[in-house]
Amino acid sequence: MSEAAMTTEKRTTGRRARAARGGGAISQLEFRDVQNPYAPLELATPDQVEAIHRTSMRILSELGIRVMSTRVMELFEAAGAIVDRAAQTIRIDESLVAEALKTVPSSFTLTSRNAAKRLTMGG
Repeated sequence: MSEAAMTTEKRTTGRRARAARGGGAISQLEFRDVQNPYAPLELATPDQVEAIHRTSMRILSELGIRVMSTRVMELFEAAGAIVDRAAQTIRIDESLVAEALKTVPSSFTLTSRNAAKRLTMGG
């Protein structure tokens, strides 16, 4: 058998070959807004959630968080956080967190490049 004949008989199994053979392709469903009809899963008890909250507040107020951006330090300092520029740490009081949580919306929208495919989170 000649080399040219072997080349034409070679079976290809790549993505292009499967696409060229046709069939087996899964058609893309039309985009639609998905609504979850089920209640959220309770992954932790209310007592466990409270323990996580207390611990996170202790970490934020006593240990703080380390940041390297002077702009972020300025923003937190303007909001009332304790900023240590030498150590690059920010300590946040629980009252500051509570005030910030009051401004959080119950839902928000994620918008992709195609605005028709935006997703609403929460609500």
